[in-house]
Amino acid sequence: MKYLIRKCPFASEIKDDLFDLVVKNIDHHASSHGSQQTKWRQWQDVPVFMRLFDWINDIIPSIITEFRNTENPQAYKVNDYWGMLYPEGAGTHEHCHHPSAMSLGYYINYPKGSAPFIAGGETIIPEEGDLVIIHGDTEHSVPKGYNTKDRCMIALNVNFIMRYANVYSVMCPNCEHVDKIYELSSYGCPKCNTITPKEELLITCE
Repeated sequence: MKYLIRKCPFASEIKDDLFDLVVKNIDHHASSHGSQQTKWRQWQDVPVFMRLFDWINDIIPSIITEFRNTENPQAYKVNDYWGMLYPEGAGTHEHCHHPSAMSLGYYINYPKGSAPFIAGGETIIPEEGDLVIIHGDTEHSVPKGYNTKDRCMIALNVNFIMRYANVYSVMCPNCEHVDKIYELSSYGCPKCNTITPKEELLITCE
């Protein structure tokens, strides 16, 4: 199982404010194993979160190619996020974030002796300020029963956002010739000379 870890260079500057943000916004139980969760996508106007959010989006293009082939690394962005809090003894059942391209976990608070992160059968011991990155379909969990509290992180999903793409694979509907274009407009097929409006093209962007 492949995973990557990137260290946030300003983690100590945002730790306390991010922790308070998660704790104050806990909304419901995330798992029968006791973990707690905030609502999704609610901090786009919170500067301390957006500082982290922007840093993560900035480094995604250098990471995504470790997980999939793409000619559009800049088109992968964070599209979902939520906070997680683990009271004493709490964990999270095994699950994955398919069909997301990548699943990320940013560790705000990780008291010594806290439960590890289990991903694809591997045991990962994160540090505060770590961004742990796995493939979106990797099964992962947090075992319950550890006697620490306030283990806190932000989970994020990364997906392909078409409006950021700049290379398109297109298929001519007349002869099924496949080509690449760099501007999403009408397409002149070099094989059969058919002109096809962009609305009628079969387009993929991987």
